Amino acid sequence: MAAAKIMEWPLKCDQDFEPGKAKIKLFDNGNNIALLVAGYAVDDTTIACRLLANYEDYDLNGNEIEVAGTILDGFIIKKVE
Repeated sequence: MAAAKIMEWPLKCDQDFEPGKAKIKLFDNGNNIALLVAGYAVDDTTIACRLLANYEDYDLNGNEIEVAGTILDGFIIKKVE
């Protein structure tokens, strides 16, 4: 429910997600800051969580990145403008 609230209550909970991809997105409403780590499916979310857990190994910047890949093969990271 917290994710739905910061995403402004989308009609479909997966409407901004694609199979095989996940997002790491920073939300700032002026009073609070939230970090969303979510994917289309559990494996996609797991990839994003693993990347975030090892953030020092990657050049992560910006308010939103897209992560793709597989649990075994590593990550493809794309900054979302």
